[in-house]
Amino acid sequence: MTKPNPSSYAIIGAGPTGLAAARALQRYGIEWHGYELASDVGGLWNIEGPRSTMYESAHLISSKTTTQFDEFPMRDEVADYPSHGDLREYFTDFAKHFGLIDGFSFDTEVIDTEVINDEQSSGGWLVTTRDADGNESTHQHAGVIAANGTLSEPTIPTFAGEFGGEIMHTSAYKSARIFTDKRVLIIGAGNSGCDIAVDAVHHAKSIDMSVRRGYYFVPKYLFGKPADTLNQGKPLPPKIKQAIDTRILRQFTGDPSRFGFPSRTTRSMSRTPSSTPWCCITRGTATCRCAPMSIGSKKLASASKTAASPNTT
Repeated sequence: MTKPNPSSYAIIGAGPTGLAAARALQRYGIEWHGYELASDVGGLWNIEGPRSTMYESAHLISSKTTTQFDEFPMRDEVADYPSHGDLREYFTDFAKHFGLIDGFSFDTEVIDTEVINDEQSSGGWLVTTRDADGNESTHQHAGVIAANGTLSEPTIPTFAGEFGGEIMHTSAYKSARIFTDKRVLIIGAGNSGCDIAVDAVHHAKSIDMSVRRGYYFVPKYLFGKPADTLNQGKPLPPKIKQAIDTRILRQFTGDPSRFGFPSRTTRSMSRTPSSTPWCCITRGTATCRCAPMSIGSKKLASASKTAASPNTT
């Protein structure tokens, strides 16, 4: 591990964005030093990280060719939609290949950053950290790049009345085994909500989904190829693309309202769509349906968006 110096830039976080920042500075010969709370790189994709919200079944929702670093492609044997384990290994290989590991202080939490306003100094930032033993230290840097993510602090909704079951946010979800023989209500049909529905349908007694609006469910594959690669490198005007996408999705996924979802009132891609194996939600040991919130459920899994904060997924 290298020692930080006042002329270097501090990078907070060794996830995908932190690694990309470190590599960019490295390419231009700019000194940097990174700080990472976990004991390894990977950020959110390191399921063992202290602030990771990853769960056992998580996979990338975009295909590997639209996600990988251009100068470091993923291996051919990696699936089109890599698992969280594949991605953690990929980011580790990336960091090792470009010699980024030694530039980070691991098991180190950044607890404060402060601009230096002393007129007699050359300016910069003071970064205060705490190591695994609780020791605090302050280092001077020329600048700070915050790459600590946005998804590690959940937004927990409040509900009027009383609920006697268990309420869980997706940030605490790890395995579908917790749903065995239980009635489950999932709030939200975003990517996390649909992932958990796919998991729960094989374990739970029943599943309800509560949503506020209609959704576009995008299959992972269209015409035998990852859906996000069909027009890769050849962008169309937004309105034309929306019109084409809407017609294609109608043919491949039909109308989700037949399962109880509200009718869609927006154009495709005007909001973040959900990418999920839709057939897995409708086939399993339990039936998944869209319905109003049921206070009688034994477990309430909230899949609402997480708050932007020092990290998301």
